Amino acid sequence: MSNRKQTTTSATPDDLSTQNMLVKLRINRWGAKKNDSDIAMEVAKSKNSDEELGKFTKSLLKSEALDNFRKTGRKARKLHKYYSLPWGDGEGILPAKLYFKYTEAVGEKQREGMKYADEFVAEYKIQWNDGLKDYRKGLGDMFNEDDYPEPNRIRAKFGIYIRIRPIEDPNDFRVKMSGDTSKDLKKQMLSDFQDNMKDALRSPIMRLFEQLQHVQEKLRDNDAVFRDSLIGNVQSLVDILPSLNILNDPKIAAMIKQTDKEICSVSDVKALRSDPKYRKEVAKSADAILKSMKGYV
Repeated sequence: MSNRKQTTTSATPDDLSTQNMLVKLRINRWGAKKNDSDIAMEVAKSKNSDEELGKFTKSLLKSEALDNFRKTGRKARKLHKYYSLPWGDGEGILPAKLYFKYTEAVGEKQREGMKYADEFVAEYKIQWNDGLKDYRKGLGDMFNEDDYPEPNRIRAKFGIYIRIRPIEDPNDFRVKMSGDTSKDLKKQMLSDFQDNMKDALRSPIMRLFEQLQHVQEKLRDNDAVFRDSLIGNVQSLVDILPSLNILNDPKIAAMIKQTDKEICSVSDVKALRSDPKYRKEVAKSADAILKSMKGYV
């Protein structure tokens, strides 16, 4: 693949701020884990090793509700990355056109996650009131009551939060500083903006490239087994890619349109599996689109 990048990076904050926003997803939870220095020391002595070169982390309990919260958090993070473009400090550019899809999809995971958090807190309270009996039994001599927070502190450790803010213009930075310092700082902020912009603008085409490369590899291998999602995943991506093409790059738009016409139009995946000629034709289309991406990825 070429290392050249043709993606436009001369965009200004004003180009983006009226049609896009910045979104950050934060997921908090109690980890229910604890580093145990005493056990680490015992292990080091038994293995005749330096105790500073190892550590022992113990899980404080087993809980299906806590595991489900973790899984839901990962799904929320995946949706966040799907509907937004990468930006600095864990934020993403969220096009206004995708705001409702984003908040609906991630909001569902918020509600689901909080349901699991409530379930965990309820079972934790029962254990607390029972002297942490099951936890004590599970850990045996490694149990330490001080590792467990009081129940009224546990619920506050869980949350799935969405933070929306506008895209800021470095030129509007108005903190009173010396002229040279302010000038240098604005220059650095604008440089950071352009670096973030490069990643954001490259993201849609990289997503499409990866999906089409997967399609091409599967279809080229006559013995490969694939599901209906091979094409369905491309179709779902193409549905949102026009909104993620935030500067309306005509070349990217053309690639998306070609993918929609030649790949997403495949409606009979069974025929794709059974008909070698048809399979070869679709693989050839995927290959042509991939070649047109040269210089973008």
